[in-house]
Amino acid sequence: MIARTEEVGSVKIPVVDLTSPDAAKKLLDAATNYGFIFVKHVGELELTTSDVNAMFDTVGRRLNVRPIS
Repeated sequence: MIARTEEVGSVKIPVVDLTSPDAAKKLLDAATNYGFIFVKHVGELELTTSDVNAMFDTVGRRLNVRPIS
C-alpha cells in the first residue's frame, strides 16, 4: 500500500491520513520509501504520548532491520 503524495514545489511528500483503516501500512511505506511523512487528522484521534512513542519505536525497529542498499 503506497502512501498518497502531494507536490510541494518540486518535491513529492507522502501524506498519511491517520483516520484511514490502513494508516499503519501507509506510515511504514512512507517512512521506508521517503524518510519523512505529512500526517493528517492527528487531532481527531485520542493519541497519548506513549501511543506516538510506540508507533515511532515500531517504525524505527522495522527500518533498522532493513539492509542498507
